[in-house]
Amino acid sequence: MKKAGTYYVTVTNNAGCFSTCSKCVNVSYPPSCTISTCGGNSCNGNGTTLCGQSNCDWSTTFLWSTGATTRCITVTQSGTYTLTVTNSAGCSSSCCKTITIASAPPCTITGKTKICRGDCSSLCGPDGDYSYSWSTGDNTECINVKCSGTYYLTVTNDAGCSSTCSVCVTVYDAPSCCISGNTHIKHGQCTTLCAPSGCDSYCWSNGSHCQCINVTCPGTYCVTVTNHSGCSSTCSVCVVWQSGCGGDDDGDRIAAGNSNDLMNSYGNIDASAYPNPFTSVATIEFSRTDQSSHVRVEVYTLSGAKVATLFDADAEVGVVYKAQFDAANLTQGMYMYKIISDDNIINGKLMLMKN
Repeated sequence: MKKAGTYYVTVTNNAGCFSTCSKCVNVSYPPSCTISTCGGNSCNGNGTTLCGQSNCDWSTTFLWSTGATTRCITVTQSGTYTLTVTNSAGCSSSCCKTITIASAPPCTITGKTKICRGDCSSLCGPDGDYSYSWSTGDNTECINVKCSGTYYLTVTNDAGCSSTCSVCVTVYDAPSCCISGNTHIKHGQCTTLCAPSGCDSYCWSNGSHCQCINVTCPGTYCVTVTNHSGCSSTCSVCVVWQSGCGGDDDGDRIAAGNSNDLMNSYGNIDASAYPNPFTSVATIEFSRTDQSSHVRVEVYTLSGAKVATLFDADAEVGVVYKAQFDAANLTQGMYMYKIISDDNIINGKLMLMKN
C-alpha cells in the first residue's frame, strides 16, 4: 500500500461463513534535509558552522557524519559533511555539504632591527601574491624606516585570510669623535693623538687600532671610532711643523710671492700640500733643492686607483712649482698624493671634507 486510507478484507471459510475487518493506513513522508553554513569558506583557526533545517517537530533527530547529534556543528577542516534527519515516524533523509578551509598566509618581516641615526632600514613582508597593510599606512611589500618603534604588518591572501606580525626597530646614536693632542711639533719630536675613550674599536689612517697613536711627521691623521651598537664616526686633525723650528734655514720657506705655508724637506725635494683638510681645491707645492729632474705629481684613492696626474714635466732646481688638485666632483674622504722624481718618491695624504 502506498496511499493513505482504510482498507477492508472479508474472509470466508468452507462453510460459507465470513468475517469482515478493516485497517486504517497512514503514510508518513521523510523530513526535508538541507544544510546551511555560517561564514562560508573559512580560514585556519576560524571554524565554519553547519546547521540542519529547523522545524517545529521536537522529535526530529539529527546525525552527522562526525558522530554529532546536534542540529548545528562547527568544523575546522576541509571535507564533505553528511547529515541524516529522522522524524517521529522513523522516516529519514540525508544531505551533504562540502567545506573548504583556506590557509592563512605566512607573516614574517625581514630587515635590520638595529640601525644608526641617519641610516635607513628596509623592512619587507613575505614575497608572494598577497596584499599588505603596514601600521605606517603603506600598502607595499617593503617600507623604509628611520625611526625607533614597533612596526606591524597584516598580510592577506586571495581567500581573504590574514596574518599579522610585527618587528621592533631601534635607532642608535653614533659616538662623538674628536682628536686631542698637540698638533704643532718640532723636527725629531713626537706628539700623541688620542681619540675619545669608551669606544669599542678604533681605526686610524696609519693602520693603528689603538685609542692613541704617536706621530713624528706632519700630515692629516683620521680616525674612525665605533661604539657597541656598531655605529661609527670619523674625524681628523692636521699635524704641522711648529713655525720657526722646522727647517735648516729660511730656504724651507717659499719665497715671497708664493704661499707663506712652510714647506717640509724630503731629502732633495721640499714639498707641502694645503689647505689640508680641504673642501674643493688643494694645492701641492714642491721644489727641487739639488738638481733639475723630471717630476710627476699624481693623486690616488686609498684603494690605489689613480684619480689624476697634476704635473708631469721637468722641474728646475730652486723653482717652486704648484699643482692644483680639483676635487669638486669627487666624494669626501682620504686621498694619497705622490711626488715622483728620478731619485725620490714623496707620499702624502689629503683629506677632502664636504658639507
